Amino acid sequence: MIRRAWVLATVLALTACGSSSPPAMHDPEAPLRDAFAQILADADSVLYGDLLNYLGNHDAERIPTRCRADTCSLGYIRYSDPTRFSVENLDLTVVGTRPGIRIVREDGSFEWTDVEVYGGWMQYAFFATQADLFTNPADPNRGYTRVKAYAVGQSQGVNPILAGASARWSGLMLGRDLAAGSDRGQALQGDATIRVEFGASGMEADVLFSGIAVIGSGAARPDMEWRGMAVEGGAFERYESPSERIRGRFYGPGQEEAGGIFERGTITGAFGGVRH
Repeated sequence: MIRRAWVLATVLALTACGSSSPPAMHDPEAPLRDAFAQILADADSVLYGDLLNYLGNHDAERIPTRCRADTCSLGYIRYSDPTRFSVENLDLTVVGTRPGIRIVREDGSFEWTDVEVYGGWMQYAFFATQADLFTNPADPNRGYTRVKAYAVGQSQGVNPILAGASARWSGLMLGRDLAAGSDRGQALQGDATIRVEFGASGMEADVLFSGIAVIGSGAARPDMEWRGMAVEGGAFERYESPSERIRGRFYGPGQEEAGGIFERGTITGAFGGVRH
């Protein structure tokens, strides 16, 4: 059976039907699947952005999600189990690297959807932007694209220890710009820096995205920054409106990694970095 695209999961899983199984075949992407499974093995934290749907140049429609602690909810449905995420039945391609991060593109075509994911895979967490195109002719949502962003990992729920005056995590952001235009919904990539220091009222985090561009065309987007966010319980966030917010956490036994989700204007996505 095939799960529908609007279920909150990284992909739609396929379950084989029939009385016999096909012969085992070599999977050249098995090492990547194993690496993903290893991240999930100890993951206990899920962050999800709102779901955004668009058709052509019409305004994007928003389906709000709410996250508290390790649980995210869509209406009356709650999602707190990282094992819902999977890369089975997807084609995996490493399209780039950063120190401690593999940038992986995931592609799949199913009965109801075409799936495209750009993800950053670290040791203790992953973050991604996903687009699902509804293709079922019997579905009233046929032709719509749904965009989602998420970060999943092992969160200790404690603040990082600063050996000096500050600490820095470097990596990248991945997102999609839903502004109407010829490159609407195409993936974005840029540099991400997360900096933590002690301020007047306690530990604070700054997040900066720079060098943002559409993957493929190279069309540039403005830098983004959020400054002076309180770090509490190994997390930070700022919420001004549905289209102006960021939420992040630190991952790993020693808070070696950071990641989260964001939205600014017409751009929504996820980010992550490794401590240096």
